[in-house]
Amino acid sequence: MAWPELRIIGRAGNGIEALRLVDELAPDILFLDIQMPGLNGLDLAARLVDEKNAPRVVFTTAHEAYALQAFEHAAFDYLLKPIRLERLQRTALRLKETLSAPAPAAPSADMLAGLLRQLGMA
Repeated sequence: MAWPELRIIGRAGNGIEALRLVDELAPDILFLDIQMPGLNGLDLAARLVDEKNAPRVVFTTAHEAYALQAFEHAAFDYLLKPIRLERLQRTALRLKETLSAPAPAAPSADMLAGLLRQLGMA
């Protein structure tokens, strides 16, 4: 098993129900399909990305064509179906590490300006 201590606190049959459950249960992680009735996974992730305590979103889908869009909506990972156990284990390990690490400090305006200069964009 990829993550025996993982506790599943909810399951949704469509995007609208998933959004309601996220609001109600405030999960740390959200596994989403891209194509769901009512509200697709990309639209759901877009609604969550700017929230203060947004869950980490792992897309689980058979559609590789949406990967770029998923990462534009702050996807944590993108797993293609059929999902291989070793790939799921790597994702679970990264999630565990991320959840146990202290939250990084927000970058200052000076830090961002310096980065833009280094990239030759300022």
